[in-house]
Amino acid sequence: MAMKDWVKVAVGQIFIAINQEKRNLEKILKFVDQAAANQADLIAFPECANNGYVYRGVDHAFENATPIPGPFTEELTAKAKEKKIYIAVGLSERGEYPEVYNTGILINSQGTLVGKYQKHFLVTADKLWFKSSKTGFPVFPTELGTLGIFICADGRIFENARCLALGGADILLDLTNWFHPVQANINTPARAIENGVWVVAANKVGYECSIEDSGTTQAIGSSFIMSPKGEFVARASHDLEEIIYGMVRPAEAREKKLGRLNHLFRDRRPETYSTLIQPTKNLPISSIVKEPLIPELFSIQTVILQTHSEKANVKENLDPIVSRIERASALLSNFILLPEFQFGEAFTKNKALKTLAETVPGPITDIFANIAREYRNYIVGTLLENEDGQFYKTAFLIGPEGYMGKYRKMHLWEEERSYLQPGNLGYPIFKTNFGNIGMMIGYDGFFPEVARVMNLHGADLIAWPALWDREAYPTILCPARSVDNRVFIAAATPVGDGLVGQSMITDPNGTILSKGEKDQEQYVRGKLDLYHSRNKKIFVNASVVFDREPENYHILGAI
Repeated sequence: MAMKDWVKVAVGQIFIAINQEKRNLEKILKFVDQAAANQADLIAFPECANNGYVYRGVDHAFENATPIPGPFTEELTAKAKEKKIYIAVGLSERGEYPEVYNTGILINSQGTLVGKYQKHFLVTADKLWFKSSKTGFPVFPTELGTLGIFICADGRIFENARCLALGGADILLDLTNWFHPVQANINTPARAIENGVWVVAANKVGYECSIEDSGTTQAIGSSFIMSPKGEFVARASHDLEEIIYGMVRPAEAREKKLGRLNHLFRDRRPETYSTLIQPTKNLPISSIVKEPLIPELFSIQTVILQTHSEKANVKENLDPIVSRIERASALLSNFILLPEFQFGEAFTKNKALKTLAETVPGPITDIFANIAREYRNYIVGTLLENEDGQFYKTAFLIGPEGYMGKYRKMHLWEEERSYLQPGNLGYPIFKTNFGNIGMMIGYDGFFPEVARVMNLHGADLIAWPALWDREAYPTILCPARSVDNRVFIAAATPVGDGLVGQSMITDPNGTILSKGEKDQEQYVRGKLDLYHSRNKKIFVNASVVFDREPENYHILGAI
């Protein structure tokens, strides 16, 4: 099947009324007419667009659901054929009583029902009347590219969109009912960036109430079309019914390039992600979240050193770094984090590695250990490590008792592969007197699997020595790693030409607690109450850990 070079995509952002199927259908058909008149190839509509999302109970949900195929879909397929346009729409689907599914369907321009997807990650009211998916993660090859569908809260964890993207989706259609800005601003945009795909998100506007007002939701609009680079092609208002349009190039989603040489999918290390497909009950997080704790002992003062390293020699950079660490320590900082390139490792490409690399532990870590011993704090830094002539990018953790351990960078930039070995120590978690610490370095953070593995092994805080050269990384990617996993992230990046700075601390809600400037050397400070990381619930009945479906994620660990 020949794929179009460019596709004109439309999003119908609409209000949906409870118990008003005919009225809702008429509105959808009207919006299809308008999109077709504007030469759109595809139009997407929100979640549960047939009769709304809020019901009195299971029987009411069943009454308001529609069979697929059935009369409602027949109207849509006839309109798609008449207007020669693809239609994607979310519906409450009637199964065998009392089964109701939260479903998205795709109809092609010939009026054929191509397929359907049923929502996996059920939250809040979902759990009252919807059953979990029986469809898995299907993708649909079309002349518009390969399309995948996910629904609303499916985007609150990375696994669902990742399975679709690894299955070949070029364009992900999020048929949604967002009522919290974190989904529109962090979760769903991150799905585009980390997978290198187009995301078309169709949300509702207005209040939805059941007949007796037994439940209410307010949709926040903000529908969007986003590129694989995380750029908004079009974005709707937060409160108006409207259609937005954007031009999409499906082939761009197949490039997966980051920079000239790196590739978001080929650079994955699936052999290191086996934790993701293991039963959650067997993983450390299941017992860790039940541990009793004293909240005040889990509060720490954190300082990130946002620096600019111009020297190519570790020894030349050491004195100013040590001085800064000592000043930060004197301010009663419990935890200090340095950027990925604080010792000038960026300049190693044409240098003799043996003169720049260090042993870990070794003389450099001993110096930091003396500081940590004196001030009773913890320090994370990175070094080029030499172990028997093999070279690694290594993060180390120093505590009051000295050297505690290290992590070797798992995912390497292309230029690093000419002189570094990929990590071989897994994703270790280190227990401290204020919580559990994980570490990732630079490119590692672009792979959502990494933070998830550390989360499942009990990390409360993930230290991320990084280097950011695009605004989307601090704005979207870093907060997403926090909110996806309900952990704190402390990310330190250097400043300099071509870099965007903005070292930051984010909390389990994805909120930025503290952020550096784009181009200034500075201390970035924040108080972290790490006991919040032990609560993995995003709602009273929905957890980013325990509502995952590892039995459905085998593609994540496929080699």
